Amino acid sequence: WGKGLSRPVPEVDEIDAWLNMRAKVQPKAPASKPDYFRDLPLQLGGNPTVVTQGQCGADAFVFATRLLQALMDDPGLTAEHRQWWVAGQDAVFARCAWSPSVTKTPPPMPALLPDGAPAKLVALNAYQRAAAMFYGDDHAGALKAFDAIAADKAHPMRPWAVVGAMRSLVRATVRDDSWDKAFQDAYGRQGLRAQALREALGKANE
Repeated sequence: WGKGLSRPVPEVDEIDAWLNMRAKVQPKAPASKPDYFRDLPLQLGGNPTVVTQGQCGADAFVFATRLLQALMDDPGLTAEHRQWWVAGQDAVFARCAWSPSVTKTPPPMPALLPDGAPAKLVALNAYQRAAAMFYGDDHAGALKAFDAIAADKAHPMRPWAVVGAMRSLVRATVRDDSWDKAFQDAYGRQGLRAQALREALGKANE
């Protein structure tokens, strides 16, 4: 899930599978269709281009599909309860195609549930909000939220929160744009090349 110009198509479209399952609970299509990738404009030596960046992995949609099936099978939940969860997941997936260079503010966070909501849904909502921070590039906020879930031994999403915390640390490092900014300054603004460019980028990494 790095940067690249091509958009690989998975053998099985997990997004379609998710949308088909979602339609059983909420027939109205989501306001923002989810995607695996987002487009980011990039300046290369003063020349504008667009790169494609992996944002939401196929596993996220597989997990959501399976979880919704489990919620549908739970006799303790009502149709309204399931729609609350779907609305929260729509908010999470709305951030899959969001590009911070197009709109600095990401789509809205999943709404908090009404008072009296089932404890299971409240727990799932907390995980959705952590995931939304992750996909909204708030990796520090996501790490804190995932850590809080992972610290609760009774939380149903605890194992996945541990993974989410780890991914927040990794993505924060991978998507640190300080090197990109240094390259744009050295290569684009200063016009450095060859050894001079390497030296400038080396200093930026110190």
